[in-house]
Amino acid sequence: MTSRDQKHSRLLLVTCLSIGCIAASLLLQQLTFLPTSIYQRTMFPASTSYLLRAIGLSTLSLCVLYFVIDKKRNEKTYSRTYRKLIHSFGVISKHSLSIYLLHHAIHLWPLWMYGLLTAGEPTAHWQKLAPCRRLRSGPRATQRRSIENTDSQSTVA
Repeated sequence: MTSRDQKHSRLLLVTCLSIGCIAASLLLQQLTFLPTSIYQRTMFPASTSYLLRAIGLSTLSLCVLYFVIDKKRNEKTYSRTYRKLIHSFGVISKHSLSIYLLHHAIHLWPLWMYGLLTAGEPTAHWQKLAPCRRLRSGPRATQRRSIENTDSQSTVA
């Protein structure tokens, strides 16, 4: 087996494992008899379902980006727009940590400061703004909402 074949078989294995992580995450979300720290998809604290999906999606996206962008091909056949796109991705890749920190400075830090000032908890408002809560529907989501409403009413009384 040549080194090229080994590289392709490793990429295929990582791709399959990534898809398996995503499938396991989706399956865990359906098993509501498990503890909520496993089946509920929450970022803080990170649930098992969330971690599996995050690992699966990130490794799968890296594999796809490898095949689309990083794999060396005959660049003369690329269109001018595609060459500019590859160059832009290369520049972003060199400064990805700076972009990530800037993203936190713009989005998260002000929200955390506002939460600390108004509610005494940095993540108080951020938890309410998480998009996955609003997008959930179905009987399990309705059941969760009714439990949350019951809990909030009992703490008020």
